[in-house]
Amino acid sequence: MKKMAKICVGCENKIGALSSGYKLGDGDYACKNCFKLAGYGGSFADLKELKTMTSAEFKKRLPADAGEVNAKDLHKSQLAQFKAHANLTINDVLFNDQEQALLIKKSIMFNRPQSLIKYEDIDSYTPIFDSGKMRKGSFSRGVVGGAVAGPLGSLVASSTGKKSIESISRLGIDFHLKDGREIQFLLAETDVKLDSITGRALVDDYNKLVEKLDSLFAPETSASSAEILSPVDEIRKYKELLDEGILTQAEFDAKKKELLEN
Repeated sequence: MKKMAKICVGCENKIGALSSGYKLGDGDYACKNCFKLAGYGGSFADLKELKTMTSAEFKKRLPADAGEVNAKDLHKSQLAQFKAHANLTINDVLFNDQEQALLIKKSIMFNRPQSLIKYEDIDSYTPIFDSGKMRKGSFSRGVVGGAVAGPLGSLVASSTGKKSIESISRLGIDFHLKDGREIQFLLAETDVKLDSITGRALVDDYNKLVEKLDSLFAPETSASSAEILSPVDEIRKYKELLDEGILTQAEFDAKKKELLEN
């Protein structure tokens, strides 16, 4: 008859064949790692105490992060499953419109944990720019309005009052959830020049994120706004981006030609 695997009551990981673990008074087992985390050193007195202890009593001696290894496995599985079904990935944000959820990947650089957010749990979202948050055009469910954060060009203009800016020191999106939590997604937290390859890529990712979020939460408004914009209005909008140093002259000229020919 095959023996059942021993599972640690602390971290819920399987206890290896080469390690019998430590048997508790109620018949359950604790692995060596959790045994140490509970403050035991392996003395005769420790082992004797363990034999009279229940699983519930043992768990009370463990620190709150004893199941961290188990949580890591869960996050890996969650990420793999989300990647398989995501219909759009922008930087470290994966969107799954079928499941009505987005996943923000863990980042050691930004000290950011992995977060899975249901669309229905998002109350509003605002841009994070430079050293502060700008709430221009912030969106909340039930409020009719235009784009939530707007393209980076308008954000730069509204926050600096200047016609040009050389670099970004902080850029991202702040998600405000209905339960009161805030989850930040940062694209940049150190000084990045706008005319660099990295800077342009970050601006592009930011604008794509805003476009996607606006399409999810204000699709009718976004569509109607796009319909009333004439080619001249569009050119003026791109001219602002040129003046702010976000577009090059060549990029502006190409876009202008495209709009006038349509």
